[in-house]
Amino acid sequence: CTTEMSIVAHIIPDNTSDLQYIIAQTNGPVEKFHIIKNTSNKIEARVHYGAASNYVDVVSSSIIPTDNNTPTNIIVTVDTSLPSGNVKLFINGKLEDLSGLALATGTVNNWDIDSDGQGTNINGGNSALFIGNNNAKSDGFDGRIEEIVIYDRCIYPVIPADGKFKFDKP
Repeated sequence: CTTEMSIVAHIIPDNTSDLQYIIAQTNGPVEKFHIIKNTSNKIEARVHYGAASNYVDVVSSSIIPTDNNTPTNIIVTVDTSLPSGNVKLFINGKLEDLSGLALATGTVNNWDIDSDGQGTNINGGNSALFIGNNNAKSDGFDGRIEEIVIYDRCIYPVIPADGKFKFDKP
């Protein structure tokens, strides 16, 4: 049972504006997550609570630099036990987007709650992990992927200027 997860990626994208997969674990019925750089040079993350169309999407408001020189840090956190904000997207330590209130019938903006009122688990099982590409081997990443770390728990960034992180639980 997977109720928490964090994905951390450090990337330096080339000067391109096409859709590119940074990391994906979405293979057939075992769709789990993916992180992409979209055609607007924003970061999108998708986390599945079931197969096919059962997922939550979060998208950065910031456009990331694509100069083949500037590094970008991406953190996606998932905590299915929260009543809202189950999926969060941070870019360079700044919270960019989060999912809304968890619902009995999940949507692309809201995590799913099971019949017991608990957050549905992250879709699980064994499937291939693709770094710099997807399972169709299309839309590959142009640039450098310096680091990818996947945790089985939630982590949160610390603001480098003061070394603190303020988290207000709902």
